[in-house]
Amino acid sequence: MKYPVRGQVYSSEDVLTKLRLDDSPFFMFVHEGKRCVVQHSHVTDEQLLEQPQGFRHLTWKYLRTTEEWIPIFDAVDNASVYKCVDIEPTINAVFDDDPFWVTPKGLPREQYHYPYPDPADVIVATTSELEALQTTEPGAEPIDDNSPSDLDRSPDGPGVDGFSPQPAELEPDEDCEFCDGTGEADSGGIHPWGAQASIRCRCTYPDYNKFLSQP
Repeated sequence: MKYPVRGQVYSSEDVLTKLRLDDSPFFMFVHEGKRCVVQHSHVTDEQLLEQPQGFRHLTWKYLRTTEEWIPIFDAVDNASVYKCVDIEPTINAVFDDDPFWVTPKGLPREQYHYPYPDPADVIVATTSELEALQTTEPGAEPIDDNSPSDLDRSPDGPGVDGFSPQPAELEPDEDCEFCDGTGEADSGGIHPWGAQASIRCRCTYPDYNKFLSQP
């Protein structure tokens, strides 16, 4: 078995049976302007390839493998993907920037549900009531809201307990192979509802390798 070649087109059958992959592949396509991931971790490769609608014959272009070894494949023809998947609105009310839940047709998977809090459970407090809660133990120093946090790593932060300030962010590189000029790179992970999790791309760091070497 050989690793996939960037830019090469493969069928689903090729991806799942003939390529050497270090993790389960991401099958991605665009629906209503949003990039969607076909959820298939709940089924076997055999079930996916035996789907009557013909998932095995769909074609995908290999884009890259993330730093977490997840291979990313992009649909060659979005219209053909529609015949093989079920698309439904997400019931995840918190993360509404990922509005679609996609599963292989006939192989459903239950969605994760993160609803907005019930207004009855929200506690409303006045400023004075909140200040009254900021008590300190006898003899302890009062809380200084203006002191730097141990987690302060902003570009202008002083750096605390050996942490260096976060470097300023540069404009994304239009020719960057990791983000294609968007400034956001695939972290290799996914949110519980299936969408890919993005991180700040290395091309936005003044000196990425130097930043990695900082404590």
